[in-house]
Amino acid sequence: MRQTRRSQRGAALVELAIIVPVLVLLVYIVTEGAALIRTHQLVNNAAREGARFSSIDANECRGEAACLDQIRQVVVDYGARNGLTINPANITIDQTMGVMTGGVLMRTSVVTVVHPYTLQMLPAFGVPSVFNLAARVQFRNLY
Repeated sequence: MRQTRRSQRGAALVELAIIVPVLVLLVYIVTEGAALIRTHQLVNNAAREGARFSSIDANECRGEAACLDQIRQVVVDYGARNGLTINPANITIDQTMGVMTGGVLMRTSVVTVVHPYTLQMLPAFGVPSVFNLAARVQFRNLY
């Protein structure tokens, strides 16, 4: 009887030693995945904010660098307000994109944002450490 309890206690310790690393890894993956999804959502929202601002009548740039920089700054500011540092060099703006709607050609503004996201610990397991999160948003121009 005493021998059986001791062997059961040893089996429980072995099971615990096996399951704890798996649980820790699972918690880490869920946490890292949530942070990745949040960052991707912020990149999408920043691109949307830039495209919305670019499509307003007063913001037609006609290729002017200062005007395009102002639109980029709107994207960068949105990211900064939400704890995300967006490099202005990773923002492209096209205010001349054409889209056919009901046989009518409409001009749109397209803002694309690319943001590198670095994983914290998964590279130790052979997973790539940097992912480029990208968002492309298109708004109909109001001009």
